[in-house]
Amino acid sequence: MLSAIRQLLTTERLSSAFADGYRLNLLTHNPMEKVKKLTKRATPTKHIPQADAERIYAYATKDPYTHARIDLGMYMGLHGYSLYSCLGPACR
Repeated sequence: MLSAIRQLLTTERLSSAFADGYRLNLLTHNPMEKVKKLTKRATPTKHIPQADAERIYAYATKDPYTHARIDLGMYMGLHGYSLYSCLGPACR
């Protein structure tokens, strides 16, 4: 089963692709107009305490792959699915 955020992203991408096809007269209608839009409530999370973040970062420097993920996640705020897509198996 797909996560709610992945379902939302997939629906948005499909809708955009079909809308372009309709706009370019490649399709007679956009089938995604009949798809119910998903709504996701934000669930705020607490920040990792500074001492814990420092320990995580120190441990992550032992492996370049993990270090890159921690850098991106802690300092740029990327989510797990974004990290996986930019540092997944194809990029190793």
